[in-house]
Amino acid sequence: AAALGGDVNIDATTFRWNGSSGTGSLNARWLRARVATAAGTADLGTVEVQVTPQDPRLVARVTNSGGEVRVNGTINVTATGNDGDITVAPVPGAPPALARAVASLGRPDSDGAVRLAWRNAGR
Repeated sequence: AAALGGDVNIDATTFRWNGSSGTGSLNARWLRARVATAAGTADLGTVEVQVTPQDPRLVARVTNSGGEVRVNGTINVTATGNDGDITVAPVPGAPPALARAVASLGRPDSDGAVRLAWRNAGR
């Protein structure tokens, strides 16, 4: 199990979604983001998520700045499921234990990046 830490700010002044269409956008910033597991704690810096309706789905673009791990990718949510494609990678100089923890998530490329891809049918 993982424990999450940090503060989340959400700005959604004009966001509407009814499960199949919507308007506006939602922006979330996870400040001092960190994930703690039995293997240790990973500092993710500031994680940004920009969500926009693109009928018939919500598209969430996920990036971060700072921290010991780079995060970059997209999550799609529909009324019937979700899918995602996120790449995580230790930054140069990250603790070796953190690089091993990232590598344990999947097959790392030559830079140590691991691609996390999934598709879930819902309801």
